[in-house]
Amino acid sequence: MHPILNKLLLTLACLACVTLPAVSLATEIEVSSLADLARVASESDQQIRLKPGVYQMADYLTAPVLADIRAGLDRTQKRPPVPMLLLKGDRNRIDARDAVIEIETSLYKKLPGG
Repeated sequence: MHPILNKLLLTLACLACVTLPAVSLATEIEVSSLADLARVASESDQQIRLKPGVYQMADYLTAPVLADIRAGLDRTQKRPPVPMLLLKGDRNRIDARDAVIEIETSLYKKLPGG
């Protein structure tokens, strides 16, 4: 093979290794409730699939979850953002295709500042 062509192919191969996204070997974890989603998503670097269906936020927002939400608020802010679903992990990929989360407006009163 011609030395210039060899060098070009080697350069292209190196660029492909650097620029192509890494192939993830993580197994997809399937969950069937918002509580399971929050529990699994407390870890990092996972592929999570919320099974298709309709999920009620009221089933997830229990007294212990509301206490966790209150404890996690940044009290230094005048009006801190208040999460309704606690997903504490990092770099998770969550596939929620064909999943619907219904939120009753009465739940907002239960949240801090609601």
